[in-house]
Amino acid sequence: MPRAGERETKKWALEDLALYRKGKPAKTTPLLVNALIRGGVEALSLLDIGGGIGVVQFELLRAGAIAATSVDASTAYIQVAREEAARAAMEHRITYVNGDFVSLAVAIPETDIVTLDRVICCYDDVKALVSLSASKARNSTGSSIPEAPGG
Repeated sequence: MPRAGERETKKWALEDLALYRKGKPAKTTPLLVNALIRGGVEALSLLDIGGGIGVVQFELLRAGAIAATSVDASTAYIQVAREEAARAAMEHRITYVNGDFVSLAVAIPETDIVTLDRVICCYDDVKALVSLSASKARNSTGSSIPEAPGG
C-alpha cells in the first residue's frame, strides 16, 4: 500500500493530467514549449528534467522531436506520464528515469534540448542543477520559473 505522501502526489499528478487534457497546463509550460518550437525541434532529442506528467515531452514530440528522456524524482508522476504516453502512442519514444537529476547526471546522456519547467525554483542546489543540466545540452536549454504567489 502506498504511503500517504505517495497517494497525495499521485492525486496531484492526476489533477495536472486532467488540466492538460482540458488544454490548461501550468501557465509557464505553453510559453516554454512554444518558444522551443519556434526555435525548431524537428529531429532533435530532448532531456526533460522534472518531467512531471510529460507535457513538454508530448508537445515537443508532436512538433517533430525524435525522442525524449524524462527525469523525475516522483514515481507517481512517472507512472502517470507513462500511462499518458501509452495512451498517446508515444511510449516507445520516451525513456523514463526515476530519481534526482543532479545525483544521476553522470549517467544521463547528452541531448539536443534540455528543459526544466518549474524545476529551478524548487531545487535546493540550483547552481549544480543549472550547471549539470546545461552540460547535457548540445543545442539549447529552456527553463521556466513560475510567478511568485500574488505576483
